[in-house]
Amino acid sequence: MDAFGLFKEKGTFQRSSEVVLRVLRKNQNNIIAFLHSFTHDPLIEATQNIKVDIPDALGLVKKKLQGQISIEMGNGGALTIEE
Repeated sequence: MDAFGLFKEKGTFQRSSEVVLRVLRKNQNNIIAFLHSFTHDPLIEATQNIKVDIPDALGLVKKKLQGQISIEMGNGGALTIEE
């Protein structure tokens, strides 16, 4: 926490994180479209020892980009960038 400076996590770190999240949310359609291409990639399953359900993971990323950070939130109650 000392490395964050005088204001700890509420200063420059928070403002930088908010800027990054705004950019991610603004470009969420592009991000989801890019990640969607992995659902059709046969090399993912061939090279991984761990079975990952890619469509479920894609849905989780989409919800997090929309501000729904927990399963309990469902489709409503998305958090704002500042929250």
